[in-house]
Amino acid sequence: MIAGPFLGELFRVPSESEGGLVLGRDPTAGVRLVDDTSVSRRHAVVTADGVGARIRDLGSQNGTFVDGMRVGEAQLLDGQKVRVGQSVVFKFERWDDVEEKAQRHLVESALRDPPTRAFNRRYGLSRLDAELHFAERHRQPISLILAELESWKALVDRHGKQLGDEVLRRLVELWSTSLRAEDVVIRWGAHELAVILRGISPDDAAKTASRLSQKAHQAATGLDVPVTVKLGVATYPFADAPGDHLVDSLIKRAEQSRERR
Repeated sequence: MIAGPFLGELFRVPSESEGGLVLGRDPTAGVRLVDDTSVSRRHAVVTADGVGARIRDLGSQNGTFVDGMRVGEAQLLDGQKVRVGQSVVFKFERWDDVEEKAQRHLVESALRDPPTRAFNRRYGLSRLDAELHFAERHRQPISLILAELESWKALVDRHGKQLGDEVLRRLVELWSTSLRAEDVVIRWGAHELAVILRGISPDDAAKTASRLSQKAHQAATGLDVPVTVKLGVATYPFADAPGDHLVDSLIKRAEQSRERR
């Protein structure tokens, strides 16, 4: 994907016998594109063949485009660009296993924090901006949890930064497995994590934060330093005026919520 909600991510194209790769807003789609309402529920399907791949429009309302031309069905060749909806663009490329592994490594390096495997802050800010625009358009709530590892200094002083990172990695793993697929865990700072929650009420966001906080002790297994986290939660839309910039407002409110705890 070279434009859209999963910028930089790679998607393998299955064969027709495997069902192909369905693009659309439907929960069963291989690439679910809920952010763009101009994308149909089952918009198009891409299937691998002996030459490269074929794309077939599935009766979408707004069409499927290959290199700017609307198509019903078309062969895809290396370097061609596919657009579905108003804002989602893919680039088709054919790689062997070595090339794919190298490309995935580059993507992972650009989007993720190496020690914890959480998304990095740069990606997190971009994703938060996109999620807030989606929430604005569709009048849906979005919540941000900001978590600070309170025991970070004691961990680093006693065991070194590597163990501090390891505790955060454990937290990322524990949290990721207990959250929904659409929720995003981010390495926010040296000893901070953030979680973006889409379509969730303020009460449910607070309950989620409490549940995540309770999992912190599991990250301390085998350590002689207790692991505790302090969390703050903010939810858009706000009860009062949001200020000039929605992203900054949501972050500031989550920080203020954390300081009050």
